[in-house]
Amino acid sequence: GDLVCLGISHPCTAFDKWSVIPVVEDDYTVTELLRTYF
Repeated sequence: GDLVCLGISHPCTAFDKWSVIPVVEDDYTVTELLRTYF
């Protein structure tokens, strides 16, 4: 499949909108998910 990588301009805008943030390795393998509580 295709891989699309995006970045965020400011962390505060992501934490209140994303309930889960993926943790990725250098090869873009998702290794865990971090739940946010904002």
